[in-house]
Amino acid sequence: MNKRALYVLLGVLVAQIALAVFTWWPRNATVEAGPLLPNLTTAQITALTVSDSDGHHVRLARSGEGWVLPEADDYPALSESVQEALNKLLAVTRAEVITETAASHIRLQVTADNYVRRIDLETSDGPAATLYLGSSLSYGDSNVRLADEDVVYRGTGLTPWEWGATAAGWVDTQYVNIALDEVTAVTILNGHGECMLTRTEAGGWALAGQAADDVLDEDAANTLVQQAATLRLTAPLSRTLDPAYGLDKPQATVTLRTAKGDTTVLVGAQQPDGGYAAKSSAAEYAVEISSYVAESLLNASVDTLRKAPETPTPTPAQ
Repeated sequence: MNKRALYVLLGVLVAQIALAVFTWWPRNATVEAGPLLPNLTTAQITALTVSDSDGHHVRLARSGEGWVLPEADDYPALSESVQEALNKLLAVTRAEVITETAASHIRLQVTADNYVRRIDLETSDGPAATLYLGSSLSYGDSNVRLADEDVVYRGTGLTPWEWGATAAGWVDTQYVNIALDEVTAVTILNGHGECMLTRTEAGGWALAGQAADDVLDEDAANTLVQQAATLRLTAPLSRTLDPAYGLDKPQATVTLRTAKGDTTVLVGAQQPDGGYAAKSSAAEYAVEISSYVAESLLNASVDTLRKAPETPTPTPAQ
């Protein structure tokens, strides 16, 4: 190969490398720091939907002065959390460009089918904007792209974790909240029968029907009471008790007694995603609780609360 041909090939190679660098290298250009959504205010936003690329989504809508979950019979959302998230989103500017080329979108996780979060904003006039939040550039920042633009910006102070794609990220998950030292008795009726724990004068627990030589497992008793008295939801369901919840024929009925009165929790059928429906007598809505906690209540019995007898240590032969 002559020198002229070699120089031509080297020139082509250099051009290809330069093109690749231009295409894939983040474009940290600084432009006029105008807002990413200049014609939108938080007060104008009437609804939003947050999705992830695993198929989860949650929709929130304004209701009076607050926010609710329309798909969960208008279950109340944490309105301050929604407002704070919107304030951060609308504070994102066009100050720092990460890339201007669509070829970088996959790597930055801001494509239409590969993203960390998709946020659809609505106003009273209808859809207002769709944004993709991608991989984090650094702690507290994200790649952000408007669906109708190729440019990706640095979303300073914006993280996908503040934009949960499930209802649990936007509501108070504490469903039953009774201080453990206020509980004077707990009765659980399930497929194994009935077991009842009552508070002793010493502050521990006594198990009804316990034989004289039985020893109560205090740790197991405390754990069981704690689970029932501080029940957390994994998803809100509805005010209307759908037959699919199985609450008309509950698998477990838990009664928590305090000086202020009784609170009853029904545990119903297992739901399609693995959790169980539950309904507290002190709450308006039925909710879903984790399978771990639900099955602890379903399996509780006198036997599970007894401490296993200690096996005597054999005496060494003399």
